[in-house]
Amino acid sequence: AKSQIPQIKNLKLRRNGVPDILLAKGVFHWMYSMEEAIGWAGGANIREAKINKKGGWMQGAQRSMPDLPKTFDEISHYDLVIMNNVPANYMALQQRYALAKFVEAGGSLFVIGGEWSLDRGGFQDSFFEELLPCEMPPARPDSTAIHKAGLPLRAANALQIGSSLNWSPKPHIFCTHPLKPRAATTLLFADSQPLLF
Repeated sequence: AKSQIPQIKNLKLRRNGVPDILLAKGVFHWMYSMEEAIGWAGGANIREAKINKKGGWMQGAQRSMPDLPKTFDEISHYDLVIMNNVPANYMALQQRYALAKFVEAGGSLFVIGGEWSLDRGGFQDSFFEELLPCEMPPARPDSTAIHKAGLPLRAANALQIGSSLNWSPKPHIFCTHPLKPRAATTLLFADSQPLLF
């Protein structure tokens, strides 16, 4: 199927000097408060793309992300794309390809896991798997671990802003994926598990 996509020859981002973020919102995206985090980091122009799940989670349901750019030209003016608990199988092949080319051209991609992302979100054997700094295990119903009491977060020495953050509220995370970093530096741990690469 990859051979059916027209090749893009001019991979040039069209940045305007103002941070432009495409925030793709998947299932339970509200749990991550990304708009608040973006504001805390200095703000940006944000455009949203939400999943469409007509028919619910049942087999045969119509699943798509109609607001996600379908071409490199449409996505090339963003500085950052945040995939917030988005299943890869909700995106058309053209959308995944445009995103892969966006990263190849120097665009930034921030993927947030969740119950319906990463291993259970169909990232295996897709353009996404090649972009991520971690190994993707095969999907299993129990592959996403839920931690009812939460795992405490701990910054690694490589996290440059780690010392400037207020850790006194003792932040925790409640969902993890069994991912292994490739040749990536771990910036944040959930207990002893790598969390942010």
